[in-house]
Amino acid sequence: MSLFSSGKNNVRFGALIEIGSGSVVVSIIKSDATKKNPEIIWSQREFASLKSIKSHEQDDKSIMAVLMNVILQVNSTGYKVLKAYDPNARIGHVQISITAPWSYTISKTIEYSEDQEFTITAELINNLIATAQKKVDKNKTEKEIASEHGLTVLTRSVTDIRSNGYKTTKPLNQKAKAISITQISAIAETAITDAVIDLQRKILPNANLKTFSFMMMFQALVRKLYPQTNDFCLIDVTYEATEIAIIRNDTLKYCTQTAIGVNTLARGLAKVLSIPHEEALAFMREPYYSTALKTLPDSKIMAMKEVLKNYQVQLVKLFKETGDNLSIPRTMFLHGSAGSDGILQTQMMDEAKIATSSSYAIFEISSEILTKSYTAEQKKTLFSVTSDTSVLLAAQFFHTKESRGNFISK
Repeated sequence: MSLFSSGKNNVRFGALIEIGSGSVVVSIIKSDATKKNPEIIWSQREFASLKSIKSHEQDDKSIMAVLMNVILQVNSTGYKVLKAYDPNARIGHVQISITAPWSYTISKTIEYSEDQEFTITAELINNLIATAQKKVDKNKTEKEIASEHGLTVLTRSVTDIRSNGYKTTKPLNQKAKAISITQISAIAETAITDAVIDLQRKILPNANLKTFSFMMMFQALVRKLYPQTNDFCLIDVTYEATEIAIIRNDTLKYCTQTAIGVNTLARGLAKVLSIPHEEALAFMREPYYSTALKTLPDSKIMAMKEVLKNYQVQLVKLFKETGDNLSIPRTMFLHGSAGSDGILQTQMMDEAKIATSSSYAIFEISSEILTKSYTAEQKKTLFSVTSDTSVLLAAQFFHTKESRGNFISK
């Protein structure tokens, strides 16, 4: 069935949940396929109590406790708001996205070639996909051993098929001497995925559940916003982690991450600057950041640089770990859960230059960029509910064909 089918199938109501490194955000969305943009009806973000360094098991429990709270909020506050919006509305879809460090996005490309032309068949494509899946499963096992935690595959999606080096969405029965298939697999910690499935069955048992890694959604959104850009780097900085994805020739090739995020930096800054945690978060944003740099004494600036030093070291490592022998693409798209554009943009450009001796263009995925196709009146209504970029991004993704699992067209 086409996404843009007629009748009631044009309209979908969904509960969108993002499980972040230090928080969980939930929203109720209306997506009408005949309209350009989705509507955000209700949204709420709750934070886990991760204000000090804890064990991984404690962090798991904190996030799952928050996850339970926000899903219960869907069943109470969320439904009340939905019924006030439309008494006949029903939530038919649940979209879950999981960020680092709870999820990993693995890309595998399988190639096949012969000296003579051959016909691309369904059997050949299925065999290549099966080979890709075996490689992903091996990679998953290696990550399980390294992390000492069980992992579950969330989603497997074929994102790229090339015949004789050219991208195609209709490969069957083509004549070729070479074919390649890229499959993206999102995997996440089993404890979290089991909790999600259990809660969904209890609260929204009749809803269709789809799960993705945040990077899968992030790439799909950038493809939509910047269709002419084929080589780029995605950077997602959450409250307790930083993840980087390398996209070459419009295909996600590699993802890597480190367990340092906005809150990690804010805790350190709060300590050395003798300011509250909330003020430290504000310090990382403009215009506070630039203003503070001009007024802080040298001793405080030195202490701040020491806090940032470990993050700088980890960023250089991430930018050098590209999954191939090439440097990272020179176009970067930055998404920050806290909108910390001040320190983050400076750090990204500086450390990328250190890692590769090149200059980079960096674009922040802001609320203005995510709503550029909205009218002024639509923005006013939207921002009265939320301006959270994670929510806006998830809503745009829910409104696209990729949310149904079709990633191969552009």
